[in-house]
Amino acid sequence: MPCPVPRWDGVFYCAGLFIYKNMPSCLLWNLGFPGPLQITAGERVIYYFAPPPSPHVEKILQRYRTSRYSYPDVGITWLEGSTLAADAVKKYKMDRYRACLGNGAAIFQDARQRFANWKMFPSKWIRIYPEKPEMKEGGVVGILAKVLGGMWVLNLCRVVRTVIEERRVAFSYGTLEQHAERGEEKFSLAWSEGDDSVHFEILAFSRPNQLLAKLAYPYVRHLQKRFGKDAMQQMLQRERRPG
Repeated sequence: MPCPVPRWDGVFYCAGLFIYKNMPSCLLWNLGFPGPLQITAGERVIYYFAPPPSPHVEKILQRYRTSRYSYPDVGITWLEGSTLAADAVKKYKMDRYRACLGNGAAIFQDARQRFANWKMFPSKWIRIYPEKPEMKEGGVVGILAKVLGGMWVLNLCRVVRTVIEERRVAFSYGTLEQHAERGEEKFSLAWSEGDDSVHFEILAFSRPNQLLAKLAYPYVRHLQKRFGKDAMQQMLQRERRPG
């Protein structure tokens, strides 16, 4: 019987089920909370058949709060132009997305509010934990993404650095050992003094960290590119205000 999911999602969903059935020591089913089943791959990447409740995810965040980064080049997204950054391009896939949101103080203030509330993440297929995350250095963040024809995968990151200035805000987070990928991603919002323009930018360095991420790498890259484009669209949507 064919899998009831389309295209590449269906291929990797079926592959995941095959691996599970044939490698029970690698993928463990358990009832970790009241509700849908979850799959834990080597006590690292966690897959769900439905979004888990916030208290469950917050317990996981607490559990991994002291987890190490999964990559050695912590801070790499802040070192553009350096020798270290040039070497990183050889080791990682680099993605950069940039969009002009408009001009002027009103555009910047509106975008700044959205930025502070992490609205760049598309809510249709990505959820952030805790529900009201802060741009606080050292804070652990859970990123729950809908993948594999309806499954959800939870990955953890730690905020590496935060910059809050009058005309610029930025922060980056790096992947923890539990994450399917390894690398760092920086989000920045800037209001130019020169031409009054407001730009939102994402810079990311990544490479696979887990076996399933390596096996499904074309699909992983598809999701990464989808996120970049969706994040730009999210920030281009201004908040609707009464009046």
